[in-house]
Amino acid sequence: MIDAGAAARLDATRSAASAVFAAAGYAPIETPIFAAAETFLERLGERFRRQTCFFEDGTGHEMCLRPEITIPVCRQALDAGYTGAEPLRLRYEGPVFRLADEGIGALIQSAQAGAELLGAPERAAADAEVIHLAWQALEACGIKGARISLGDARAFNDLIAGLDLNERQRARLKVLFEAHGSALADHLPPESTEGPVKALDLDLARAEVASELDAEGLTLTGGRTIDDIARRLADRAARAQARAIPAEARTALAGFFALQAPMENAAAVLDAFFARSGVASTTPARFAALTLELEQRGVPLGAIAFDTGIHAPLDYYTGLEFRIEAGGALLAGGGRYDALLGELSATPGLAIPAVGCALFLDDVAARR
Repeated sequence: MIDAGAAARLDATRSAASAVFAAAGYAPIETPIFAAAETFLERLGERFRRQTCFFEDGTGHEMCLRPEITIPVCRQALDAGYTGAEPLRLRYEGPVFRLADEGIGALIQSAQAGAELLGAPERAAADAEVIHLAWQALEACGIKGARISLGDARAFNDLIAGLDLNERQRARLKVLFEAHGSALADHLPPESTEGPVKALDLDLARAEVASELDAEGLTLTGGRTIDDIARRLADRAARAQARAIPAEARTALAGFFALQAPMENAAAVLDAFFARSGVASTTPARFAALTLELEQRGVPLGAIAFDTGIHAPLDYYTGLEFRIEAGGALLAGGGRYDALLGELSATPGLAIPAVGCALFLDDVAARR
């Protein structure tokens, strides 16, 4: 039986959100419901990939039903010739499709409405504009008592870049962060108990291989060389070393994921943390600027908190991330993705600042 009341609430919610976006100067855009799988595969986090419905079309090409709409919006803007020379404000609404239970459950369709601000050079102002826009849209939908939580993917990257880690350790931590988000605190690599593995030095590895062969009276067969064996030993040692991190780095990471603060204090708390860790970061200054911008727009700072627990399962976020909740439900979210347009255009070095938000209309409508 059709639930006419639920359908009416969803339609009213969609209209209210779209009206707020339109009044702010965001132009409508329509994107396809399905797209080439490669458009999404390299830009969705592992959890998101498991929830995406992939299929093969009649010509053998791998396709997928869109699990989110930011990537299709950016793809369409680039196809229309957008270069980032000036700000572009776009709004959308429509269905997204995801597989439940980490990809082994039923296909679920839900409704979203969102806004994307591309090419705005003043990042703090753009971030505040989008957060304010999502806040206004929820208010227009009748949502009261909402709370905003802010995280920052760049803060994590600043931290691991400044800690005493090698590149393999940093790469592994990034993978774990994308897989677990703030729960990485429960999945941190163990503390290393040994010094650097000698086989990481190829010259030492070569010498050791040659010494072992000579001591055993062995000769190489099958076309293998001492260099081949040395490289394999070095790579194996490097991978083993990446699975453990120094105690100081582990302590700093655990401390990072324990950070929470009201928005008024976020910049000071972050500044103190990075100073204690001996790591340079622009995050405190960025949060100080964002606090001022939000205050000027009238977003109540008392409803906002910084929380390192905020990290969406998407590979394309490069800075600010946020979520808005009310009554225990996640109603909106978004963040900054400065590298995405450059990646989609396959243009090395192209950097177009971008930030966006999405309202999860089914959950919003259920609370009208």
